[in-house]
Amino acid sequence: IITASISLPFWLIYLKDRRNWWALIPGWTMICVSAIVLLGLIRMDWFIAPFVMFAIATPFLLVYVLHRDQWWALIPGGVMTTIGFALLLSEIVTTLAFWPVLLILAGVWLVYRAVKPQRAASLPTSQHEELDPPAPAAQPDQPR
Repeated sequence: IITASISLPFWLIYLKDRRNWWALIPGWTMICVSAIVLLGLIRMDWFIAPFVMFAIATPFLLVYVLHRDQWWALIPGGVMTTIGFALLLSEIVTTLAFWPVLLILAGVWLVYRAVKPQRAASLPTSQHEELDPPAPAAQPDQPR
């Protein structure tokens, strides 16, 4: 509650004058610090690292959405979002007990794709098609 209340002045600064977009970043950060504490209390420890990255990215992306001339905000927002997704995927993969089975199945599928006979694309699709190859295109007369 204390960290969330610290964000209140920043939100008021932004709401009073929308040109103070910079206040979104510390205001949001303090709200997210409160949420991190809450995640720890409700036993969602596995989600804290991705949440921190998404939380850092959100105000930067919001600054860009609200003020398109602030294109620089896409850089830290995009980097943090990418790291957040990587951490989330890492958490999901490490918590799955059957991920080795998925890797084995992926390997079997790759081996099957490598050794299966390839169908010829030039085979006729019906009995009425001719098996003769098409005639070569006429070559223009060349001077001798």
